[in-house]
Amino acid sequence: MASDSEVQAYVYPEPSLFDETVSIQIKRLPTCCVFTLHASTLVGQNSFQCLAVYCSDENGEIDLNTSPSIGGFYKGIKPMGLLWAMTCSTNNQKPMRLIKREVTTPLVVTISIYENRRETLEELQKDDSNQIILRFKVTRHYMSPGVKRIEIKEDSLQGTLFVPPGQGPFPGLINLFGGIPGTLEFKAALFASHGFATLALPYFGIEGLPDHWFNLKMEYFQRAVQFMCNHCSVIGKAGIGIVGVCKGGQIALCMADCIQGVRCVVAVNCAVYSAHNHHMYGSQMWPAVLGNFETSIEKSGARVTRNCFHYFTPDKEEFTSSIFRFYQRPHIGIMYIASLDDGNVPSEYFANTAEILLKRERHPNYVILRYPGAGHLLEPPYVPHCEYGVFGDFGLAHWGGSPLLHCRAQEDAWTKQLNFLRKNFRKSFAQSKM
Repeated sequence: MASDSEVQAYVYPEPSLFDETVSIQIKRLPTCCVFTLHASTLVGQNSFQCLAVYCSDENGEIDLNTSPSIGGFYKGIKPMGLLWAMTCSTNNQKPMRLIKREVTTPLVVTISIYENRRETLEELQKDDSNQIILRFKVTRHYMSPGVKRIEIKEDSLQGTLFVPPGQGPFPGLINLFGGIPGTLEFKAALFASHGFATLALPYFGIEGLPDHWFNLKMEYFQRAVQFMCNHCSVIGKAGIGIVGVCKGGQIALCMADCIQGVRCVVAVNCAVYSAHNHHMYGSQMWPAVLGNFETSIEKSGARVTRNCFHYFTPDKEEFTSSIFRFYQRPHIGIMYIASLDDGNVPSEYFANTAEILLKRERHPNYVILRYPGAGHLLEPPYVPHCEYGVFGDFGLAHWGGSPLLHCRAQEDAWTKQLNFLRKNFRKSFAQSKM
C-alpha cells in the first residue's frame, strides 16, 4: 500500500511475477472527479510510458478491475492497461520494444496520479501546474523466489540455464529467439518460474558463436539437447521441449525433424521451410528459400518483410527439399502459433501449410492457434505491444498488430503454451518436486 496523508493506493500482489495479473485500487480521492494516471519505467536507456484518464466514483475510489478509462492510451475496463499499453517515450528518436536483459532485477513501474485530464504525454509535459497527488510502484519479477540462474559455457555451448525452486528434477525446455544477437533470458526465467528447467540458448552474435545466423549447423542445437538431457536438474529421459519464435521457430521445427531427444515444439510466427538461409545437419541440408528484401520497404521507410517470402503449395518440388519434416514425427507434439497481422512473417500462410501437412500425416498431437490483430512480437502477457521497431541490419521493421488485440493474444497464447507443455510433460510434472 502507498499513501500520503489522504489518498491511498493498493497493489495486489506486490511484488508480482511479470506474467501475473495485478489489482490496482486507489482510495480516498475526491468523489466524482477526473484524474490522470501516468505509468512509466526505464529499461536501459529507453523510457516507456502510458497515460489513462479515470473518474473517481461516489466513494472516492478508482478500481482498475471495475472502473473504465475514459481517455488516454486506452478506453474501457482494462485492469492491466497501464502496463500493456505503454509505448516508447517521445524522447526516443527510434521506436523500441521493451526487452529487459537483466532478469535478476525486477521491472519497476512508477504510477503517478494527477488531477484533471491529460490525454497525451505532450500535454502532461507542457503543463507546469501538474501536481502529483500520489506516486506508487508496481514491481514485476521475471524470476519467482528460488529460481536459480546458471551461466553455461562448455563444449562450444553457451547460454543461461534457469532451474525452478525445489528438489527437482524438472521437465526441460530450450528457448530460442529470432534475429536478435546474444542471449535473451526473460522468457526462460518465466518458464522456470512455472516449473520448467529452461535453457536460454543464443546461436549467433556473441563471442564464440557465429556473427550471423546464416548457414546454421544443427549440431550446435543437438549439443544443447544432449546437455539438457544429461543435466542433473532435468528429467532427460522425457525428452526436451523447444520453444522458438521467428528464426528460432524455424530452428525448433528443424530440430524436430533431425535431432533425437526432442519431446515437443512450440513454434511462433515462423517459416516451416528453410527461409533465407541453409540449415545443415551432417550431410543433410535444407537449402535456403531466398527472399527479395528490396520489395519489403513501405512508404514509411519501414520494412514489411512478410512480402519477401515465397508461397508454395506443399507438393511443389522447390518446397519439399527445404521443408522441415516435423509433421512426420508422431512422437513429437507440435504447437504452431500465428499472428494474423504479422508484418514480419506471413504466419497465417505457414500455419495453414503446417495444418495441411499435419492433417495429411494424421499427426496425433498438434495444435494450431491463430490470432487476428496480433503482430509479430508475440511475447508473454503484458509486454507492451510494439508495432514498429529497429531490427538489426534491416533498420526499421513493421511488426504489425494493434495494441488491444495483440495484448489479448499474448495472454491467451501464453496460457495455452504452458498448458500444452504441461500436457506433453504431465508424467514429468508428477515426478518433479517444486
